[in-house]
Amino acid sequence: MNCLDNYVGLIGCSPSEPLSGLYINDYPGMNTELLEKISSPEQASYAGLWASVQSVAYQRIRRDIQTALFKSAQAQMDQVLFQTSKQFVNQWQSVDPLPMAPEYRGTFCSINGSKYLGIRIKQLYVYNASDTIVTAVPWKIIQTQDGKELDSGVYDMAPGMNYVPINQVFYSDFDKVNILAVVDCTNLDTLRGFFVDYGWQQMDIECASRFSMLWRNGWSIFPVIAPLDYVSGTQWNSAFNQSGVYMDAQLLCSLDSFICHQKEFLLDAWAGLLCYYILWNKLASPRANYFAQGQREFTQASMQQYLVEYTDSLAIWARQLNLRGEGLCFDCEAAGLIQQGSQRP
Repeated sequence: MNCLDNYVGLIGCSPSEPLSGLYINDYPGMNTELLEKISSPEQASYAGLWASVQSVAYQRIRRDIQTALFKSAQAQMDQVLFQTSKQFVNQWQSVDPLPMAPEYRGTFCSINGSKYLGIRIKQLYVYNASDTIVTAVPWKIIQTQDGKELDSGVYDMAPGMNYVPINQVFYSDFDKVNILAVVDCTNLDTLRGFFVDYGWQQMDIECASRFSMLWRNGWSIFPVIAPLDYVSGTQWNSAFNQSGVYMDAQLLCSLDSFICHQKEFLLDAWAGLLCYYILWNKLASPRANYFAQGQREFTQASMQQYLVEYTDSLAIWARQLNLRGEGLCFDCEAAGLIQQGSQRP
């Protein structure tokens, strides 16, 4: 999730005007021909170099923003707030198959509290209660507000517990993360039994535990059954007597999401950093031409100037940032301005 990718455009590379309205070509010494002449064989062309520069620069600005947030306000983005449990079936229960049926079985989770929240689903737990492999079992992850399919696939379910790899962080297009993770059980026996883990119970940081009562009203996670023609909304039904499909998931405060919401204010810093890395590629280029090898001292001086502009711009952004009312990811108690640094978010 890199919302700064192509936020600043490159003439000849951007298919349409960038959202920022700014091209890197507007900066002194920056032009498309330069990128073409200094691109490496692996990058192939100016388009490859431009993609590489943005990727490397994003990792740099991401790290610097994380450092600035922690130094100014001890904010720890990308921290895991909650982790689901694997024990979603009562430990005293024995395997009691729930026969296959033309329906989706799965888990619904809903969470609010900050626009920077995301859910990292590492894997789906799916229990095949039969003694044979069921091949190509479809699964889906759906945003329930509008039925948007976030991910899908098929998996061969062996007898017993199966671990379906997902390894993605999901965000919401709305003010609340509402996600349905389901498996098509047309040919798959799962489990009866009371669903016992209501999720998000292990509060990993002190901040979240201080808000446990308030937070409890802001989330829910429970087993559901839905028709195979499920589209959106609450067409599913809660089904606490089945527990064969669950998720290994973490709730986190996403630094990438935070950067997305701040991109307009980071524009000056981001453009300066892109210029810096373009010139860095110029110095490191293996190409033997005037663009790559000429005016190296001037290039080094320009790099230093762009780096200073980047650093200064980022510092100004951090001093002016107001985190009041930003929710759980920052606001545990009486949140103040980030520059005060007197409250631990």
